Amino acid sequence: MLHAAKPIPYTILLTDKDGNSYFKTAKEELNPAKVGFTSSVIPAHKVFFGKGPNKEQDWHNPAQKLFIIVLSGVMQIETSRGEIKNFSPGEILLAEDLTGKGHKTRSLNEEPVNYLAIPSIK
Repeated sequence: MLHAAKPIPYTILLTDKDGNSYFKTAKEELNPAKVGFTSSVIPAHKVFFGKGPNKEQDWHNPAQKLFIIVLSGVMQIETSRGEIKNFSPGEILLAEDLTGKGHKTRSLNEEPVNYLAIPSIK
């Protein structure tokens, strides 16, 4: 008998009505499947791997909604509201701040960040 699975947490990076970026906590519910548990399908059409430079990237916006899953290193994101959040391996960010000032990105510990990126059409 399967027991309920805990939802998978992730962070969404959004833009407010004044053009400032901010974080919102979200979770993806899991449902029983043939093997274990799965979420509902989130439409996506590409996947790519990346390595961030071990320095700060100034204010920028993603070109499209993008799931980022950190594989190694620690990625730090700063919103234009001044919020700072660190993303460690296994943590998920959904970057949706397509307009406005955007956000800054840095790698911590002088180590490049390896990540998996999944553009979302959700």
